[in-house]
Amino acid sequence: MKIFLLKMGHYVLTHDYCQGFELVGDLRKLTLNNAKKLNPLVLHKALMLLTECMGQRMKKFHLFNGSVFFDFLLNLLKQGLSSKLRERIVIHSSIESLHGLIPKERLPKDFGGEEMSTKKLADLTFKELSSDEHLEKLKFMEQAATDESLRLISTFNEEYSGVPGSFKTLCVD
Repeated sequence: MKIFLLKMGHYVLTHDYCQGFELVGDLRKLTLNNAKKLNPLVLHKALMLLTECMGQRMKKFHLFNGSVFFDFLLNLLKQGLSSKLRERIVIHSSIESLHGLIPKERLPKDFGGEEMSTKKLADLTFKELSSDEHLEKLKFMEQAATDESLRLISTFNEEYSGVPGSFKTLCVD
């Protein structure tokens, strides 16, 4: 999942101007057996990768839920988040409540919208992220580094502060 989000985040940075994104998750068919397989650390790292490292902004996180148990669990998890993130998580009991927040033209048919089904969208996304052109860009970005031989050499801080670096002198009283 982390690799997919990394590829997706890089694709958005390369081909699109993204002012933020809204995630929609359907938990109605999620069972306790499936929930045990979710690793919260991996989910947290994946979201941090998108938001902190790649600078993407999560506007809302919409979740559909039909179970009282998962409502309780989600409300418990929300208490561990900051108030800003807590407000961005929206729990829906029906698809119709989502239609008031996101236009039907942008939602897939699975969610009562006019866009392609999630299966077709996932297949197109996978095909695009697996294209030779995108994989070449990812390989190029993996090898990106700074050329330290071009860095300006300044000995001022070494001579007067005793410490090399590009920061101001520290005065302690």
